[in-house]
Amino acid sequence: MCLCHWATAPPASTLVGIVPRPRRIRRSGARSRTVTGVWFFGRKHSVLDAGVRSDLYAEGIQVLDEFAPATVIYRHYRAPGRRYGYRKTWTKVALALTERRLLVRSRWGSLVDLPWQQARAGGMRTTLDGDSFLVTFEAGSFSSNQSGSVEVRVTSPQAATAATIAQAKLG
Repeated sequence: MCLCHWATAPPASTLVGIVPRPRRIRRSGARSRTVTGVWFFGRKHSVLDAGVRSDLYAEGIQVLDEFAPATVIYRHYRAPGRRYGYRKTWTKVALALTERRLLVRSRWGSLVDLPWQQARAGGMRTTLDGDSFLVTFEAGSFSSNQSGSVEVRVTSPQAATAATIAQAKLG
């Protein structure tokens, strides 16, 4: 039964089971995209929630750079619901290196969140490319339902420090 033919409000019995769809907030202007970690209604927010931040401090932070611009390149990437021959995306990330792990997190979730031992065993490579910290890995090395290569390039003033620490940890 279509609800648009009712002249007044439909009876309550017809509304059972109808769930309103979420709406997207649109704003005009230069900051119309609401990206967590950049600007959200005129305020800067972090991509690290309180739980992740407290875990990082407990592990001993060596490098932490939030709001760093990053480029993520997927080549021949396959995952449930995603298939890219080549895809390049730009985002803002939080880059964190601790005594135990490497974390690169965007607003959509973690791009890289691995302990150093697992990253070393999986063949992850980290390099310094100009003023960018470059992380490359094969997705199938860390997850059985993914394949292809992923390259995460984080532009940061702390890129040189991050690269030297990562090279020392990965051996």
